[in-house]
Amino acid sequence: MLKPFEHIAALSNRQETELDKGYDKYLTDRFFSYHVDTILYAAEAASFSKDIPKEFHKDFYFNSIKGRKRYSKWFKSEADENIKIISEYYDCSINHAADTLKILTEEQLQYIKEWYEETIIRKGD
Repeated sequence: MLKPFEHIAALSNRQETELDKGYDKYLTDRFFSYHVDTILYAAEAASFSKDIPKEFHKDFYFNSIKGRKRYSKWFKSEADENIKIISEYYDCSINHAADTLKILTEEQLQYIKEWYEETIIRKGD
């Protein structure tokens, strides 16, 4: 079974692969949305990706984009990291942590980040 990023690399290079459980339509759309030459294809695929089978989704990209190596760093906002830290600190869901982030002061957030570094990160060392 191929991993999702192996499917994406194969599609990007126009290499035929066997479709399996590792293919993820959302990750594929997100990856191709980071590139100038494939962003419009990603927008189109995202508009119908919930309604079509994975095989048609994969075929759309395979037959539409020009094959070449594409590299991009996955963007993560600082808010995503803060939400993860708040979720750990309060032992709550990601959604609840996102709501909590909205009402925390900078001092409170800094305290939680320091706790995270002391407790979680150093515990892993």
